[in-house]
Amino acid sequence: MDELTSKQLDKNIDEFVNAYRNASDEEVSKIVAGMTAIIEGNEASYENMKKQRWFERIWYGLTGRNKATVREMQAKREQLTKYTVQILVKMNSMMNEHDECIYDLYRAITVVRRDLDVVVDEVTELAHKLNEKIISIDNYYFLLNEIRNNKFDVNTPLISLIDIMSLIDSRTAKDTKKLIQLKETMEQMGFDFSRKIDIKSYSDEIFALPEDSVGRILLFCQSFAHKSRFLAYTCALMENYFYLWDTEKRIVRENGEAIQSALSSANLNADANCVVGEMFSDLKSAIHEPFELIEVEPIHIEEETLTPAKYYSTQTSKSLNVVVTGVTGSGKSTLINAIFGWNIAATGRGRAVTQKNDRYSNDSDSIVIYDTVGLQLKSANNDDVISDVGAIIRSNPPSVIWYCINSLSSRYEDDVLIKLHSLGAPMIIVLTNAIEEDDRLENEIIKSNSAKGLNDIPVISVLAKDYTRKEFIVSAFGLEELIDQTIKIAF
Repeated sequence: MDELTSKQLDKNIDEFVNAYRNASDEEVSKIVAGMTAIIEGNEASYENMKKQRWFERIWYGLTGRNKATVREMQAKREQLTKYTVQILVKMNSMMNEHDECIYDLYRAITVVRRDLDVVVDEVTELAHKLNEKIISIDNYYFLLNEIRNNKFDVNTPLISLIDIMSLIDSRTAKDTKKLIQLKETMEQMGFDFSRKIDIKSYSDEIFALPEDSVGRILLFCQSFAHKSRFLAYTCALMENYFYLWDTEKRIVRENGEAIQSALSSANLNADANCVVGEMFSDLKSAIHEPFELIEVEPIHIEEETLTPAKYYSTQTSKSLNVVVTGVTGSGKSTLINAIFGWNIAATGRGRAVTQKNDRYSNDSDSIVIYDTVGLQLKSANNDDVISDVGAIIRSNPPSVIWYCINSLSSRYEDDVLIKLHSLGAPMIIVLTNAIEEDDRLENEIIKSNSAKGLNDIPVISVLAKDYTRKEFIVSAFGLEELIDQTIKIAF
C-alpha cells in the first residue's frame, strides 16, 4: 500500500468504529465474532458474512464496493485479514462503553496472536491491555457481589465505605459511572449516605476492623490524609493501636490514649463528625489522582490461563446453577474462590465461616454458585440446611449439587448424602484438599454408595489451590475435570 492508501484506510477504519460506537453490546459481540471468523478464514464463514451490513461496510472501506463474492474475498484474503485486524485494534478504544464485549474482543485478539503474523507487536500490546481490562471488570463485579452479599457492615458505614473504596482498581477509579453504581448498590443494601458519624462511633468502627484489612486501608487513607482530617485521624488511630502488642492495645483503648493521640495528630476535636455521603463525594473526586501509588501488588494473569468459570463458558453456552454444601471445614469456600479466580468467599480453619447462603456468579451469570451454611456432624440443624438446598434447586433449574468432603478429615455422614440425593438434582461428591496420591477414600465412598444403590454419584478428587511446604509443592488439580463432569451430568 502506498502512503495515500494507508491514510485513506485509516480514515475508513475510524469511520467504521465510530459508526458502531453506540451499538448494543449484543451487536458489537456479533461483529467481533464475525471478524474472528473472517480472520480464521474458510468458505463457510465467508458465505455467512458477505451479506451482513457491517461486513459490507468493511468491504467498501477496503475496495470501494459494497458487495463481495466468496471468490473475491478469498482473492483478497491477506488484505482483508490485515484490515480486519486493524479494525479490531481500533475497536479497543470503544470497549469502555461495552464492558460485556471485552471477553469477545480478547478471544478474537488471542486467535490473531496464535494464528497470524499480522501487526504482531500491536496486537500483542492490545492483548495485554485487554487482559488488564478483563481483570478490572472481574474485580469490579466481585466487589458488587461482596456488597450484595452483606460482606460490609451497614452499621459501620464510614469505615465500610473506606474499605470498599480501597478495593477498587485504577480503571474503576477513573470510571464515574461505575463509582455511582457502587454507591447505588450500597444504598440498595441499606447504607445511609446522609448519616453523620461521630468520633466515638468511628473509633469503634476502626477498632473492630479485621487485622488482615488494616494494612490495605491504612495505605489507602495515607494517600488522602493531607486532604481529609478524618482520614488523617484514621491513619493515626490505626498506627497508634494495631501495631501494638495485645496487652498494650487493651491499655491504650481503655484509657483513651489511642483516640486522644490520634485526635491531636489530626487536629480534630472530640465532638467532630463526618457525613458518609460527603466522604464518598470527596473520594470519588480525588481517588483517580494518586491511585497508582495505591496499587502495590498488581495482579498478573497469564493471558492463556482460564479460570474454571471461564473454562465452563468455553465448553457450553448453557447456564447452570451449582449448590455447594458440606460439613464445616470441608473446603467449600476455598473451592468457590478457585472456580472464579477471585477471593470471593471467606475461608477459615476449624470454624464455620459461611453464616448464610450466598450467591456468586460471573458477570454473564453463565455459572452461578450458591454457598450454603456448613453442615455439622450429628446435628438436627442439618435438615434445615438440606431444606435450604432443596429450595435453591427448585427455584433455580438446572442445578447440580457439589457435596464437599475434606480428604484430610473424611468427615461426612451417610444419611446426609442420602437426603441430598433424594432432592432429585444431579450430584457430585468433591473430595477437597486431595494432597496425597491416595484413592482409598474415593474407592471407599464409591463402594459404600454402590451398596446403597447410589451408583449415579461421581466422586472427584480436587486440590483447589497449590499446597506448599518447604520441601515440596503440590500443584492444584481437578477443577477442569470437575467442570467437565458437572456439564456431563447436568445436561
